[in-house]
Amino acid sequence: MYESYQTLTDRFEKVHMYCSETFPDIVMGNFKRSQQPGETENPEVFRHFGIGSGSGDFDVLILTKLAERLPRIEATITEPSGEMLANFKSAISESESDALQKVKFTWNRATIEDYMKTPQGTKFHCIFLCGVLAYFKDVDQVLQYLYSILADNGTILIVTEAGTSRILSQVPR
Repeated sequence: MYESYQTLTDRFEKVHMYCSETFPDIVMGNFKRSQQPGETENPEVFRHFGIGSGSGDFDVLILTKLAERLPRIEATITEPSGEMLANFKSAISESESDALQKVKFTWNRATIEDYMKTPQGTKFHCIFLCGVLAYFKDVDQVLQYLYSILADNGTILIVTEAGTSRILSQVPR
């Protein structure tokens, strides 16, 4: 039992470290490349999309690091559990970082499939999913949709359980 706990703890710590240290740098580099000349002084709004974010543990890490560097962020959070959305909102209000206060949140109590039914027209610079692929009715359809709403030079991070990931060779790079 302890070995299972340790494996989960190690995995959580690795994802935590990646989301707080490495991933924001990758996202920022891609976002800067997407800016037009002259936009560096007044960049467009950075858009983050969290899918199945649960209580927001990793989204809060990512958004905190990005909000320390960007003037304007809009975060769309889609989570089917009302309890988890409430926990996410609490995590933001309890955060010691003032940076999160400048993030404008849009909350959707829905599955990704429900969200997909309502055309949004919004492109996202960062799309984040952690441990949710198993809940999708049609993984390929959802991933194709996510790719279609990814902004130029945007970044998608999908964290999966060991043994459940697969490479989609048909997704253009």
